[in-house]
Amino acid sequence: MSPALQHSRLTAQENFDKCTVYVTSRHSVDQLGHRLAMHLRAAYTHLRRRSNLVFSSFRMTADQYVLLSVLAQEGEATQQELVRRCYSDTATIGTMLALMEKKELVTRTPHPRDGRALRVKLTRSGVRLAEKMRQSSSGLRANLVGVFNEHELHQLIELLDRLAGTMRPPARRTNSSKSRSTTKR
Repeated sequence: MSPALQHSRLTAQENFDKCTVYVTSRHSVDQLGHRLAMHLRAAYTHLRRRSNLVFSSFRMTADQYVLLSVLAQEGEATQQELVRRCYSDTATIGTMLALMEKKELVTRTPHPRDGRALRVKLTRSGVRLAEKMRQSSSGLRANLVGVFNEHELHQLIELLDRLAGTMRPPARRTNSSKSRSTTKR
Protein backbone atom coordinates (compact mmCIF):
# COMPACT_ATOMS: atom_id res chain seq x y z
CA MET A 1 0.00 0.00 0.00
CA SER A 2 1.36 3.43 -0.86
CA PRO A 3 2.43 5.64 2.09
CA ALA A 4 -0.08 8.31 1.01
CA LEU A 5 -2.98 5.87 1.02
CA GLN A 6 -1.78 4.26 4.23
CA HIS A 7 -1.60 7.69 5.86
CA SER A 8 -5.10 8.59 4.69
CA ARG A 9 -6.58 5.26 5.82
CA LEU A 10 -4.95 4.86 9.18
CA THR A 11 -6.20 7.56 11.47
CA ALA A 12 -5.95 5.80 14.81
CA GLN A 13 -4.46 2.67 16.26
CA GLU A 14 -5.75 0.97 19.40
CA ASN A 15 -4.64 -2.18 21.21
CA PHE A 16 -7.26 -4.63 22.44
CA ASP A 17 -6.12 -7.86 24.12
CA LYS A 18 -2.85 -8.07 22.20
CA CYS A 19 -4.66 -7.39 18.89
CA THR A 20 -3.88 -4.33 16.89
CA VAL A 21 -6.99 -2.75 15.38
CA TYR A 22 -6.72 -0.06 12.76
CA VAL A 23 -9.54 2.43 12.63
CA THR A 24 -9.79 3.64 9.06
CA SER A 25 -11.17 6.86 7.78
CA ARG A 26 -13.95 5.56 5.59
CA HIS A 27 -14.59 9.07 4.36
CA SER A 28 -11.02 9.41 2.99
CA VAL A 29 -11.05 5.96 1.39
CA ASP A 30 -14.47 6.66 -0.11
CA GLN A 31 -13.27 10.00 -1.51
CA LEU A 32 -10.14 8.44 -3.01
CA GLY A 33 -12.17 5.58 -4.48
CA HIS A 34 -14.64 8.05 -5.97
CA ARG A 35 -11.85 10.16 -7.46
CA LEU A 36 -10.18 7.08 -8.94
CA ALA A 37 -13.47 5.84 -10.42
CA MET A 38 -14.27 9.25 -11.92
CA HIS A 39 -10.79 9.63 -13.46
CA LEU A 40 -10.95 6.14 -14.95
CA ARG A 41 -14.40 6.93 -16.33
CA ALA A 42 -13.19 10.23 -17.81
CA ALA A 43 -10.18 8.60 -19.48
CA TYR A 44 -12.30 5.78 -20.90
CA THR A 45 -15.05 8.13 -22.08
CA HIS A 46 -12.62 10.47 -23.83
CA LEU A 47 -10.77 7.58 -25.48
CA ARG A 48 -14.04 6.02 -26.63
CA ARG A 49 -15.36 9.31 -28.06
CA ARG A 50 -12.12 10.04 -29.92
CA SER A 51 -12.02 6.47 -31.22
CA ASN A 52 -15.63 6.68 -32.39
CA LEU A 53 -14.77 9.88 -34.29
CA VAL A 54 -11.91 8.12 -36.06
CA PHE A 55 -13.99 5.03 -36.87
CA SER A 56 -17.12 6.89 -37.95
CA SER A 57 -15.69 7.25 -41.47
CA PHE A 58 -15.87 3.44 -41.68
CA ARG A 59 -19.42 3.41 -40.26
CA MET A 60 -18.03 1.43 -37.33
CA THR A 61 -17.70 2.03 -33.58
CA ALA A 62 -14.80 1.66 -31.17
CA ASP A 63 -16.42 -1.48 -29.72
CA GLN A 64 -16.71 -3.00 -33.19
CA TYR A 65 -13.05 -2.19 -33.85
CA VAL A 66 -12.05 -3.95 -30.62
CA LEU A 67 -13.91 -7.04 -31.81
CA LEU A 68 -12.32 -6.87 -35.28
CA SER A 69 -8.84 -6.33 -33.85
CA VAL A 70 -9.14 -9.28 -31.46
CA LEU A 71 -10.25 -11.50 -34.33
CA ALA A 72 -7.44 -10.17 -36.55
CA GLN A 73 -4.96 -11.02 -33.82
CA GLU A 74 -6.43 -14.43 -32.89
CA GLY A 75 -7.47 -15.66 -36.34
CA GLU A 76 -10.66 -17.16 -34.94
CA ALA A 77 -12.39 -17.48 -31.59
CA THR A 78 -15.61 -18.66 -30.03
CA GLN A 79 -18.18 -16.06 -29.01
CA GLN A 80 -17.43 -16.73 -25.33
CA GLU A 81 -13.69 -16.21 -25.93
CA LEU A 82 -14.56 -12.89 -27.58
CA VAL A 83 -16.67 -11.89 -24.58
CA ARG A 84 -13.62 -12.39 -22.35
CA ARG A 85 -11.03 -10.87 -24.71
CA CYS A 86 -13.16 -7.79 -25.50
CA TYR A 87 -14.18 -7.25 -21.85
CA SER A 88 -17.82 -7.27 -22.88
CA ASP A 89 -20.94 -9.35 -22.35
CA THR A 90 -22.64 -12.11 -24.31
CA ALA A 91 -25.57 -10.00 -25.56
CA THR A 92 -23.37 -7.14 -26.81
CA ILE A 93 -20.93 -9.45 -28.60
CA GLY A 94 -23.80 -11.43 -30.12
CA THR A 95 -25.47 -8.26 -31.41
CA MET A 96 -22.23 -6.91 -32.88
CA LEU A 97 -21.44 -10.23 -34.53
CA ALA A 98 -24.91 -10.42 -36.11
CA LEU A 99 -24.42 -6.91 -37.52
CA MET A 100 -20.92 -7.72 -38.78
CA GLU A 101 -22.15 -10.96 -40.31
CA LYS A 102 -24.76 -8.99 -42.29
CA LYS A 103 -21.97 -6.70 -43.49
CA GLU A 104 -20.01 -9.84 -44.47
CA LEU A 105 -17.12 -8.97 -42.16
CA VAL A 106 -17.28 -12.18 -40.11
CA THR A 107 -18.53 -15.73 -40.44
CA ARG A 108 -19.91 -17.87 -37.63
CA THR A 109 -19.77 -21.63 -37.97
CA PRO A 110 -20.47 -24.46 -35.53
CA HIS A 111 -17.49 -25.42 -33.38
CA PRO A 112 -16.21 -28.87 -34.44
CA ARG A 113 -15.96 -30.23 -30.85
CA ASP A 114 -18.51 -28.16 -28.91
CA GLY A 115 -21.96 -28.23 -30.47
CA ARG A 116 -23.12 -25.28 -28.33
CA ALA A 117 -20.32 -22.95 -29.43
CA LEU A 118 -19.85 -20.99 -32.64
CA ARG A 119 -16.46 -20.26 -34.20
CA VAL A 120 -16.07 -16.69 -35.40
CA LYS A 121 -13.63 -15.74 -38.12
CA LEU A 122 -12.98 -12.60 -40.16
CA THR A 123 -13.78 -12.68 -43.85
CA ARG A 124 -11.32 -11.16 -46.34
CA SER A 125 -13.37 -7.95 -46.17
CA GLY A 126 -13.16 -8.07 -42.38
CA VAL A 127 -9.39 -8.48 -42.45
CA ARG A 128 -9.01 -5.52 -44.85
CA LEU A 129 -11.33 -3.33 -42.77
CA ALA A 130 -9.55 -4.22 -39.51
CA GLU A 131 -6.22 -3.22 -41.08
CA LYS A 132 -7.59 0.07 -42.48
CA MET A 133 -9.10 0.92 -39.10
CA ARG A 134 -5.83 0.02 -37.34
CA GLN A 135 -3.89 2.31 -39.65
CA SER A 136 -6.36 5.17 -39.31
CA SER A 137 -6.23 4.98 -35.50
CA SER A 138 -2.43 4.74 -35.16
CA GLY A 139 -2.17 8.45 -34.36
CA LEU A 140 -4.66 8.04 -31.54
CA ARG A 141 -2.62 5.21 -30.01
CA ALA A 142 0.61 7.18 -30.45
CA ASN A 143 -1.01 10.11 -28.63
CA LEU A 144 -2.15 7.76 -25.86
CA VAL A 145 1.30 6.21 -25.39
CA GLY A 146 3.13 9.55 -25.80
CA VAL A 147 1.72 10.86 -22.52
CA PHE A 148 4.01 8.50 -20.56
CA ASN A 149 7.65 7.49 -20.55
CA GLU A 150 8.35 3.77 -21.05
CA HIS A 151 8.60 2.96 -17.33
CA GLU A 152 5.37 4.81 -16.54
CA LEU A 153 3.59 3.08 -19.40
CA HIS A 154 4.58 -0.40 -18.22
CA GLN A 155 3.68 0.52 -14.65
CA LEU A 156 0.29 1.91 -15.70
CA ILE A 157 -0.52 -1.20 -17.72
CA GLU A 158 0.40 -3.39 -14.74
CA LEU A 159 -1.73 -1.29 -12.37
CA LEU A 160 -4.71 -1.27 -14.74
CA ASP A 161 -4.40 -5.04 -15.16
CA ARG A 162 -4.46 -5.45 -11.38
CA LEU A 163 -7.46 -3.14 -11.11
CA ALA A 164 -9.32 -4.95 -13.89
CA GLY A 165 -8.74 -8.26 -12.11
CA THR A 166 -9.98 -6.84 -8.83
CA MET A 167 -13.09 -5.32 -10.40
CA ARG A 168 -13.99 -8.42 -12.44
CA PRO A 169 -17.52 -9.52 -11.55
CA PRO A 170 -17.82 -12.80 -9.68
CA ALA A 171 -18.18 -15.87 -11.89
CA ARG A 172 -21.75 -16.71 -12.74
CA ARG A 173 -22.99 -19.97 -11.37
CA THR A 174 -24.46 -22.37 -13.90
CA ASN A 175 -27.63 -24.32 -13.25
CA SER A 176 -25.61 -27.50 -12.72
CA SER A 177 -23.38 -25.86 -10.08
CA LYS A 178 -26.48 -24.42 -8.36
CA SER A 179 -28.14 -27.82 -8.18
CA ARG A 180 -24.94 -29.41 -6.80
CA SER A 181 -24.63 -26.78 -4.07
CA THR A 182 -28.26 -27.24 -3.00
CA THR A 183 -27.97 -31.03 -2.85
CA LYS A 184 -24.96 -30.80 -0.50
CA ARG A 185 -27.03 -29.04 2.17
